Amino acid sequence: MNRGSNRTRRSWESDSEEWYDDEEDEYIYQRRQLQQRPRRRGRHVRRRRSIWPALITGCALGIVLTVLAAAAVVFFTFKSLSGVMPVGNLGGVGGLDSTKVFTQQQSQSFLLTALSQIQVCNEIGNVTINTTSATSTGSTGNAITVTTEKVVHSANQSSANQEFGRITVTTQTSMLSSGTSVAACAPFSSTAPANATNTVVQSATSNANALEVDASVPDTSGILRGTNDSVNVTISIPAGLLANAQSTFLLTVNAPLGNITVNGVSGNLQLKDSSGNITVNQAVLALGSHIETGEGNVTFNGALAVAQPAQGGSNANGAPNSYIIQTEQGNIDVTLPVGTNVIIDANTNVGQIKANDFALPVQSSDGSMSYNGPLQPSSSNKPTSVLVLDVSTGNVTLHKASIGATGA
Repeated sequence: MNRGSNRTRRSWESDSEEWYDDEEDEYIYQRRQLQQRPRRRGRHVRRRRSIWPALITGCALGIVLTVLAAAAVVFFTFKSLSGVMPVGNLGGVGGLDSTKVFTQQQSQSFLLTALSQIQVCNEIGNVTINTTSATSTGSTGNAITVTTEKVVHSANQSSANQEFGRITVTTQTSMLSSGTSVAACAPFSSTAPANATNTVVQSATSNANALEVDASVPDTSGILRGTNDSVNVTISIPAGLLANAQSTFLLTVNAPLGNITVNGVSGNLQLKDSSGNITVNQAVLALGSHIETGEGNVTFNGALAVAQPAQGGSNANGAPNSYIIQTEQGNIDVTLPVGTNVIIDANTNVGQIKANDFALPVQSSDGSMSYNGPLQPSSSNKPTSVLVLDVSTGNVTLHKASIGATGA
């Protein structure tokens, strides 16, 4: 290498010329250029995320919510059409068009020498208790008529007959001594017994004074029940037989899913429902009566057998000297004779108390209303019995009957 040869390079940063004599000077020049070149600082490079996962998740969530909303609409549509909670499996809604309603009705008469108690335990279906005259029934005796109607949804008559066979109705009479009661309704079974038949099982007892009817439908456990089957029970009681019982008569009805209707029956009424309406007309309630539904309306048009109970006496629920009418979600409508005077213990957590016919000073606070006092505030007669009207969500309405006091 000729160390005497000179070359010229231009420094772009300083725009000045520098001379280099040999390769060593060339190396020094390159090092200097590297040192003068600004360094890039390390920095985080933000990557653009894909929007597809978010879109897919949002679409899936929207589909799920739409399906749930549609199921809720179908559920409450069935409920509003039937008046009670739907008893079928919602999974079969799509096939409802291919099913038909089949019914099977059967009536039996039971001759009682007297009448002390009637008990009806009906798992799914309506219960109706009526009084009849001898001319309307064509009988002059004390025969009580029990009519049961099995209702099933099936594709054809053959499958309907199989469903009828799975529903059991047992009707029996018994002779009870004074002060004893029919055994309480047993817990309803979710499956049909092994000896289930398509006929009403009758067990008649001579000199009977009590009647018991039990109706059981299989596959009824859970919130969304697995059956559309039901049993409607109607009992017709001769008016003369009921009159002899007077206030000692005990009527017990347990119908978790269905409507309860009682016409012209007086005595101690123990009516319990879970989802359904209860209607009582032309009745005289004895002390200790308890009418209750979880979801539904209660309508009472009758009188109260206002009488002094035995010393220290109380009703079946432990509340002394009282009649109880209550619903968790629904309205209570009570019509009483003009001369009735009891202590009204009325309360609604969300709703109103309407008692314009009696001009009661109802108390209101934060959406709830209550009244505790005599039904006739201006009356000189001090009442001793209590009529409890209790609603969680709904209204309480009190009316005066157009006729005079009955049984008051």
